Amino acid sequence: MFYSAVCLGFQEANLYWVCEKSDGIRVLFVILTNLDTNEQLVFIVDRHNVYRELPGMYFPHYDDPKMPLRSTIIDAELVIDTDPRTKREKMRMLCFDCLVIDNQNVMARTLDKRYGRLKEWFFRPYSRMMRDHPYMGERFLFDIQIKEINLSYHLEKVFDVDIPNLQHGNDGLIYTPVTTPYVPGTDTNILKWKPPSENSIDFKLVLRFPPLPGRKDQPNFSAKPIFALHVWCGGEGARATYEPYDVMYVDDDEWEKLKASGEQLDDRIVEVHWDPVGEHWRMMRFRDDKPHGNHRSVVENIIQSIADGVEKDT
Repeated sequence: MFYSAVCLGFQEANLYWVCEKSDGIRVLFVILTNLDTNEQLVFIVDRHNVYRELPGMYFPHYDDPKMPLRSTIIDAELVIDTDPRTKREKMRMLCFDCLVIDNQNVMARTLDKRYGRLKEWFFRPYSRMMRDHPYMGERFLFDIQIKEINLSYHLEKVFDVDIPNLQHGNDGLIYTPVTTPYVPGTDTNILKWKPPSENSIDFKLVLRFPPLPGRKDQPNFSAKPIFALHVWCGGEGARATYEPYDVMYVDDDEWEKLKASGEQLDDRIVEVHWDPVGEHWRMMRFRDDKPHGNHRSVVENIIQSIADGVEKDT
């Protein structure tokens, strides 16, 4: 199915590029360069706006590798790739867009220009450095690659070549318009597709326990609770508001496993999918990387998308 944050379907006036939707963690990769000392500070920023410094990394300038690349902000995702032969895991950062590169704000440029700068100004000199000076890679906590993006009419290649060769999880496609600027936050021009069977929504999980026998004022934490799903209605921090939306089905065996894990379950963001056979929501995983569930407006669009489900061969 196709969905965006506001509307469904393509805008015919725009040319779209398409890529696989990785099952990873969205991050901003930030390089801050002191022009007086040529010192670089490198940070990774997650969805919670938490900055983590990555010491020891260095990125050369595209014109002069002896000089550092100036301040840069890259949109990327962290994935865990698993070698199909050795089963060894490797963390990798897939870069797909940029906001600032070499002290130039490129957010107003079109995607093809931003993607070109990302490859030529950031990745090419980095790749050349790793080839000529492989010991530099010892300082990097993860490998860096450019995510492959294709023209939308190369969709068959994405399905038949790109996705089968992935070494990490995939949960659909992303269509990005080429002619629009970079939009922080939710870009309503971006379209996403998932098979109906794999579509999911993020809610806040709220447990409601039944009372102890004979003591109605005290909850029975040993009993199986109601797994209430609350939808985010907006706001941040203490001002974030949630409303009850639906409930999640958990069978007895699943509940025993959840109890045995010892993990906190209440008040966490949970990703669920709709089971059309049982006609209820089923748990997929917790999303502790996300500060909030999907906004109510997004949830409504995804619900409509589930009803309209577009299969791969449609």
